[in-house]
Amino acid sequence: MTQEQTTQEHGLQGMDLITLQTLIEKSNLDDLRYIQEAVIQKKNLIAKLNKLVCQVGDVVFVNHPKLANLKCTIVKINRTKILVSCALGKFSIPPVLIYYHNQ
Repeated sequence: MTQEQTTQEHGLQGMDLITLQTLIEKSNLDDLRYIQEAVIQKKNLIAKLNKLVCQVGDVVFVNHPKLANLKCTIVKINRTKILVSCALGKFSIPPVLIYYHNQ
């Protein structure tokens, strides 16, 4: 897999992973805390948006090695987790791990 393919796979437009890694390596502890907080806020935003967009019956995928490349169906949407059903059974998944195939 080329660097460009890896960057596209992870959705990083305009910045490749090597540049990002170099930036992190050169950062001090305060910068790393800021980066960590920004990542947490972005993950929380993704989770909230997923809960708003997802509906019972939707076919989704889960960003987790155990459920990689398995189509899952949303069974129930709870306050903090989304219950999905797939070939391996039913799982309670955080909304941040759920995505539609076109993303």
